[in-house]
Amino acid sequence: MEALVSYPFRPSLKRKGKEDHSSTPGNSKSQGPEKKKPKKGGKISPSDDILLRKYSELNMPENVRTLFRKHVQKSHIFSDNLDLQEECLSLVSNSLAKRTWNKYSSALHLWEKFEKCKDIKKFSAIVFTCWCSKNTKIRASTIKQYTSALRKLKFLLGFKARKDSGLEKILVRGIQNIENKVRLPDPIVTPISLQILANIRKGLDNSNCSACSKISIWTLSLTAFWGLIRLGEMLPALKDKFDETSTLLWKDVELFSDRVILHLKNPKTRAFQSKKVTLFKVKTNTFCPVFYFHKMEKIQKIQKVWNLDSPVFSRTSGKALTKISFIKGINVAVNLVSVTNIKLQGKSFRSGIPSLLNDLSDNVWEHELKILGRWKGDSYRCYVRDPALENRSVFHSVANLLIEKFLHRQEALPEPDPGQQQ
Repeated sequence: MEALVSYPFRPSLKRKGKEDHSSTPGNSKSQGPEKKKPKKGGKISPSDDILLRKYSELNMPENVRTLFRKHVQKSHIFSDNLDLQEECLSLVSNSLAKRTWNKYSSALHLWEKFEKCKDIKKFSAIVFTCWCSKNTKIRASTIKQYTSALRKLKFLLGFKARKDSGLEKILVRGIQNIENKVRLPDPIVTPISLQILANIRKGLDNSNCSACSKISIWTLSLTAFWGLIRLGEMLPALKDKFDETSTLLWKDVELFSDRVILHLKNPKTRAFQSKKVTLFKVKTNTFCPVFYFHKMEKIQKIQKVWNLDSPVFSRTSGKALTKISFIKGINVAVNLVSVTNIKLQGKSFRSGIPSLLNDLSDNVWEHELKILGRWKGDSYRCYVRDPALENRSVFHSVANLLIEKFLHRQEALPEPDPGQQQ
């Protein structure tokens, strides 16, 4: 039986209080049925937007730009060449991501309020931390980020960087302990397994989602699982606009008969190995990313939404899949097969293979995991969702060592004289 859902899997229910009118459109001034809006013809292609650039000379907020410009002018570094002064501003703006600059701007706004309230001109992280705790509702983690951002701004303005004082760390710990009294439990991340993937596939099959949207969701699921890729490294933030410098486009994909190569333009880590992800064929086509990449390309070309300069994972309308719409889609797909006790997130995909391999053995696959997930150190351990299993080898090695030494020591001691025992 086909589920009564459509993309993004919303049930087609009538609005409360609305009566079922005839479909004949009427005059908007009359008391008849409302006039329907005409549908736009053709496909809607997402467009590249320069304002969405992750790194851009336009990303530096105005309050930070003004502060930095005043410093450069006051120091007379570029007094003889204004063009180089603007180039300096452009390079500094491109050095940080847009979200980071916005955080710096928020920190600076809060600092300006703090200055007016306390009439303090010298940066004091200790006083600022206490003031934030008493006068704002921001969390300890945010206060810590803001003080770090203010220190970075001080560094950009030519001041010497100082290490965090011990008292400042104690204050932040105190705020955290107060928060923990009423803190909600952290959300549980469910790692993706092959069984969960099968449920996603079954839920998509049971929905009346269009073929193009369905195959994009499924191919993205396989890509994120086998490639351990962060969704933000492939998907745009908006469905109708994207940043060509960070979104995965078809021109960034190399398709072969036995593999598919993805060229990530702005991965989270800057290492060379992080920019290239290769997915190979697997034994069964059901879980094969290469098979479905070819199939997705074919369907998108039939639907006339395929373009070298367009996002890879597109819907039938031509709009792009976003992280929000994708996560919502797979959760509803799982719910359609009566699996209601889990909630999938973006981290579920990056946690999938590390948790599955950790289930099988004790750190045997550590080297392979680092290569597969493009991890430089042991940070992959953060994605293993069963700490008991993760610490099993450490526990066994320590316990066995202590027991072995204890037994050796017991064997070396002379047996006590029974007559001397009390």
